[in-house]
Amino acid sequence: MKILHISDLHFGYHDEHIIQKFKNFTRIENPDLIIVTGDLTHRAKTDQFKAAKEFIKDLPCKTLCIPGNHDVPLYRLYKRFFSPFSKYKNIMNLPKEISFENDLVNVIGLNSVNPKSVKKGKLTSLQLEHIDNYFSHENKWNILMFHHNISKIEDLHNPLHSSKDLIEIAKDRPIHIICTGHLHYSHVNPIDEKFPIIAHAGSLSCKRKNDNYNSFFSFDIDLKNLKITKHIYKEGSFIKDAYWEFSK
Repeated sequence: MKILHISDLHFGYHDEHIIQKFKNFTRIENPDLIIVTGDLTHRAKTDQFKAAKEFIKDLPCKTLCIPGNHDVPLYRLYKRFFSPFSKYKNIMNLPKEISFENDLVNVIGLNSVNPKSVKKGKLTSLQLEHIDNYFSHENKWNILMFHHNISKIEDLHNPLHSSKDLIEIAKDRPIHIICTGHLHYSHVNPIDEKFPIIAHAGSLSCKRKNDNYNSFFSFDIDLKNLKITKHIYKEGSFIKDAYWEFSK
């Protein structure tokens, strides 16, 4: 099974050429699933959500999305506090949280956006309880996805509010991959020697990136093995930059 993990598209402040190159990549590689960990838009405007919706519509497989902090209004304070996800819900026609399951994977996507904060996210106690109850079987690859980072990267945003509690749960549950975004900085690292693995995606198409390249991950999965490949956009095309291999 092939899964693509993309994040931080920022429609409205994006590179359209990169978007088209990614679409071409999906048509050639024919993935089984695409995971999008938030920030579909740059400023949560109607035309930006419409562009994001068309992008997802053009993708060749099932796509799972959750919102990011840029998907709620920044300057329209009434909207931000009282109906922050109205355009995400009504234009994108997407729920704020999702789940997906097949013979190989079990995926849950949670909304880590805190509309009261411009950048810093959080997972509530109810969400943490949901994670604790949801992942109980080791026979599939269990994947948790949300927008905000749980790792501290020097000079970038602090981890989400509940990161320590989440890490403790993750150590006790068969969570294999945690997919996040937010920092526009790509990295892969295991929390506790092996699992869970943090797959922190860089920005697919935003003009602002903190690690020099627009990028995304691909996951190649079978019953026992996982290969994560980092693809970066360089000199007009996506190329393989690094990979990591893990086994159960």
